[in-house]
Amino acid sequence: MLFSWLPSISWPRLQGTLATLLALGVTVFPLPSLALEDLQLPEDIGLPSRRQAGGTRGPCITDKSGQLLPIIPKFNIGRTLKDSPTLFVYLPQHTTDQGILILQELDQEKLAQSGLTLANLTDHNQDQFLKAEFKSPISLNQESGILGVALSEHPEIPKLEAGKIYLWAVQLVCNNTFSDYAQGWIQVATNTEEQATLRAKLEEAKSDRDRAKIYAQAGVWYDLLVALAQLRQTPSSEEQAQATTDWKSILTHPQVGLDQIVDAPLLSKSRTSTVLAP
Repeated sequence: MLFSWLPSISWPRLQGTLATLLALGVTVFPLPSLALEDLQLPEDIGLPSRRQAGGTRGPCITDKSGQLLPIIPKFNIGRTLKDSPTLFVYLPQHTTDQGILILQELDQEKLAQSGLTLANLTDHNQDQFLKAEFKSPISLNQESGILGVALSEHPEIPKLEAGKIYLWAVQLVCNNTFSDYAQGWIQVATNTEEQATLRAKLEEAKSDRDRAKIYAQAGVWYDLLVALAQLRQTPSSEEQAQATTDWKSILTHPQVGLDQIVDAPLLSKSRTSTVLAP
C-alpha cells in the first residue's frame, strides 16, 4: 500500500562537512505490517552507532546481561519539535533509586572550524565541543523497563533552542558514585516554513493517533515516542493494543534495532521523571 507522504523535513545544516552530510537527504524505510504510517528516518548521516552503555559497570545493575540503553535510532540522534521534550531510556534490573540527567549543547561552530563532523566524535574527544553541562537528579523506582524523562520536570535543565543539537545522558548513581550511563543526541527542528506546515497539520489532527502518524511521517523521533506512549496508557483497550503493536514495530525498525527490549514495560511516573510529557 502506498501512502501520501508529508514533505520531507530538512535538518538544520551544520557548517562545513557536517552541513554537506546532513543535506544529503533521506531514504524512506517503510515499517513492515505497521498500521501506523511509515516512519521516515535518514538512511545514513554518518553517525556511529554508539548506543551501548558507558561508564563504569556498577553493582547496582543486577541483570548482568542487561544494558542501560537510550531509546534512539542506530545512528544515535533523533529530532524534536519541543523545547522541553521527553527522553526515553531502558533500565535493566537494578537496585538503585538514584540517577542523574545531564544535558550539554554541541558547539556547532567550533566543530565546523575543527574540520570534524558529528560522526568523528567519541567519548574521548567530544568534551571539547560541548558547552556548559547542566545536571538534574532523577528519582528511580527500582524496576526494569523503559522510562521517559520529561525535561519540563527538571528546572535545572534549560529549554532547548531551535536548530541546536544537544548531547543528553542518564546515569545511575550507585553507592554514591557515578555508574553506568546511556547517552544520545537530540536535534531541535528549525523554525522553517516546512516546520510551520508540520505544526499546522498537528493542530488540525483529529486524534492522538493522527498526530502520531504525522510525527512518524516527518521522522520526529522523540515526539513520536511520546505520542505512542500516551496512546499505550489510554483507557481504551483497543487503542492500547494498537499503540503497543505500533511501538513494537518502531523499536524493531531496521534503523532502530531495539528488538531485545521490544517487550519491556513502560515504567510509571516516579517523583522526578515520567513517561508522559505534560
